[in-house]
Amino acid sequence: MTIFYVAIFVAIAAGVMQASLDKAGVGRVEAGAPPASSNVLVILSIPITFLSNLGLIVITIWSFFVLPWLPTLGVVAAAFIGFSLVWGTVVATLRRSESWYSVVSVGVPLVFFLRLVCAGCVVFLGVSYVQQGAL
Repeated sequence: MTIFYVAIFVAIAAGVMQASLDKAGVGRVEAGAPPASSNVLVILSIPITFLSNLGLIVITIWSFFVLPWLPTLGVVAAAFIGFSLVWGTVVATLRRSESWYSVVSVGVPLVFFLRLVCAGCVVFLGVSYVQQGAL
């Protein structure tokens, strides 16, 4: 049962990280040079982004129906509120320093990786919830 809570936390944390980096302009493929490889990355990231963003919302809400709601509420609150505060502080600190350019330079693979992690957690939770319901 704790693996579900860990997966929910990781999915929300990865979603918060990729959304805040995207909001800051980091990891946008369309802002870079237009080689063919970036077009392939855009095409690959469309379903992953859809699954990551919409799937995260669905899995978070569905978790309250599948898992005990009080621990789920604690994990969701810790991830959305607690982790968001910590991550926001890290991003604000990075943006004021010289290391922000390092984050921007690896932004595309970093955001793609975070979306992939979030989508992987969403798929894991979705399959686990379906298998639990089938039993």
